[in-house]
Amino acid sequence: MEHANTVPARETLRYLLTVTGGQRMRTFLAEHSEAFDPDEVHTLIAAFDKAWETIQGSGVVYPEAKAAIVRAILAKHIIAAAKNGERDHGRLRDGALLALAQSNLRT
Repeated sequence: MEHANTVPARETLRYLLTVTGGQRMRTFLAEHSEAFDPDEVHTLIAAFDKAWETIQGSGVVYPEAKAAIVRAILAKHIIAAAKNGERDHGRLRDGALLALAQSNLRT
């Protein structure tokens, strides 16, 4: 039950989706918001952001079209893992990076 002075969970989710994370991740989560609560969404977006930061920090530079594919691979893996029950930020991030490596996408 929500209190008069609290923000409804769906509104909190919308807020998280508009202020953090990659656009692809936000878009997918907005379409599937019933699957995760706001805290879980925050964890998923944080894992996505850390995975993307790791890629950028590695010095690899993707052309924009491929960068969008990379972000999609990361987001899809994180969401699929979360739907299977994974909630650990580090394992979500690492799994997404492994999924990218296994995709054989070239720069």
